[in-house]
Amino acid sequence: MGRNRAPIVQAAAEASPSRTARQTSAKEAKVKAEREDSTSLSTLTVQKLKGDAPPCEVPSSTAVDHESETLFFNTYDETAKYGSEIYRCDMKKKKWTNITKSIVHLPHPVGSPERPRQLPSRFAGSMAFYKSKTTGQRVLFIFGGQVNGTDRNDRGEVSSELIAIDVDRLRWWVVDVAGGAVAPRLQSTLVVVKDQLLIFGGKTYVDGQFESIESYSVCTLEGGQWTWDVRDEHYPDHVPLLGFCCDAVVVEDDNNQKIILTVGCTDPDNTDTLELVPRSFIIFDIGLRTFTPQLDGGGTFPGRVTWYDLGNLPGSLKSDPSSTSAIICTFHAEPAQSPELYVYSFPSPAGCRALGLRKKIAALEGNFEFFAVVGSKAYLFGWTRTNLWDIFTQIPSQAIVG
Repeated sequence: MGRNRAPIVQAAAEASPSRTARQTSAKEAKVKAEREDSTSLSTLTVQKLKGDAPPCEVPSSTAVDHESETLFFNTYDETAKYGSEIYRCDMKKKKWTNITKSIVHLPHPVGSPERPRQLPSRFAGSMAFYKSKTTGQRVLFIFGGQVNGTDRNDRGEVSSELIAIDVDRLRWWVVDVAGGAVAPRLQSTLVVVKDQLLIFGGKTYVDGQFESIESYSVCTLEGGQWTWDVRDEHYPDHVPLLGFCCDAVVVEDDNNQKIILTVGCTDPDNTDTLELVPRSFIIFDIGLRTFTPQLDGGGTFPGRVTWYDLGNLPGSLKSDPSSTSAIICTFHAEPAQSPELYVYSFPSPAGCRALGLRKKIAALEGNFEFFAVVGSKAYLFGWTRTNLWDIFTQIPSQAIVG
């Protein structure tokens, strides 16, 4: 039968590129893409974002769905009707959407407390994205935060509730977590690893003052029930103070997932600067639940910064996003000092490498004050003189890989 079809196959071959030609074309396209990436490294272009952008200068917390390439902002504006607002930015369409008004409460079960229909405000609550491997349900988790404060200086009630938001059905509910209660807090760090929620640090309001929380908690899903497996376990003595507003990313180490933790603010009355040096990095083994401070490290570390964002490039979007390195973007209060990016790698010998993009970022027209990895791409988000969060620039992967 193949012989009889030979003339047809030959005609098709004459009308389409040969295998060798296709391979050559693919190589040329790869070289072109690498050349364009190299060129963009030296130019860094500013691109526009459409839609309804968040009105706040600093997000209260953020989360990322790498698979759909969506960034979520949880903002807080004391002048707004709803206080807390949830925005999503579709990086495929380059468009912001305010989804707050569309999020309504699920009908409450019989006997459970009445809830307002609208999503409650949670100033400085921690947020993370979770996708169920069994049902495919996509959820934003928000833990803790200030319940009834009117602004960042108000000493409102601090919560320990875990709120879930189904981002497809736009429904919210308070998760019934078994195993007892954990301490209320705000500005903690929330990390999702498979069917586990891990909460590090934060601060709480005690006797008229905010105090830093030096402990962690673990919440696990099993049989459809979330349970606190670890509740407010104090960090071991050999772990430096992590404080609040610390950051974390999941990484791979010999096929084992671990968390790189970085220090935050340890003095609630003094949040002017943070220090990022070798001892500022701690490796948390998820399986063993052990902490290993990284006391030594080569290369160039950021040192003192005003604030920073941490991210990583996903190794595989089909599994939990992870890689072997963390990307650090540092920011400074001085307007003349632009952001800089670093790549921190471990295991031993751990090291940090500056990407040397500060001058190129400074040459861009706009204020860039937020960094995130969305999908397999790294972005700096900023604003122009007239609008907040209306521009971004993509950091070339060549600069990160080195």
